[in-house]
Amino acid sequence: LRLVRCAMSMDIDFIGVKQISAPGKIYSPIEVVLLHDRERIPAILDYARCPWDVTLRRESLLVSQILISRIPDIVGRLESIFYDNGRSVKGSLQIGYSTVLKRANATAC
Repeated sequence: LRLVRCAMSMDIDFIGVKQISAPGKIYSPIEVVLLHDRERIPAILDYARCPWDVTLRRESLLVSQILISRIPDIVGRLESIFYDNGRSVKGSLQIGYSTVLKRANATAC
């Protein structure tokens, strides 16, 4: 996830440079690539629930901040996704992020 976050911090500038140096070629930012498979973004965001690795949870939250800033109506897009077992991504993410907040509150006290 750290690699994804670092790549996302540079991809817009990289795309600008590549499009100047190679006119006619189209390069897509990472979030556009991630949107090609409806399960990629939920999988990244689901790492926020990882109970055994604080760093992994933190990286998931940092990537989610970038995704939220770049994808218009990300919530609406996520609401329409369901896992193979019929469970909604929205419900899973709500549980995940409430778990993160509870853990953060417990460690802050």
